Amino acid sequence: MKKKNVGLAELVQVIINTTQLEASCVYLEEFISNITNVPPDTANATKLYGTSTFKVCTCSCTTRLSLSLSPPILLSLSIHHLYFLTSTDFAD
Repeated sequence: MKKKNVGLAELVQVIINTTQLEASCVYLEEFISNITNVPPDTANATKLYGTSTFKVCTCSCTTRLSLSLSPPILLSLSIHHLYFLTSTDFAD
């Protein structure tokens, strides 16, 4: 993805969409094979390169999603840990 400012919801949706598109390539290849009368296992069969493209896009979005979530999660864990330490200090 080349767009810089993409929200978390958009990243998740792109991951879902590209995963579904990758899975549907098999059916599209079968459809193309049926209308061209070329068996899918022959050397002349049309093969889609979308599968690898969708995998790259999914991987890219997953990486961006994890990088976007890491700082807030770490901050939340730090705050929770700090709160836990201070609340146990006053329990005595």
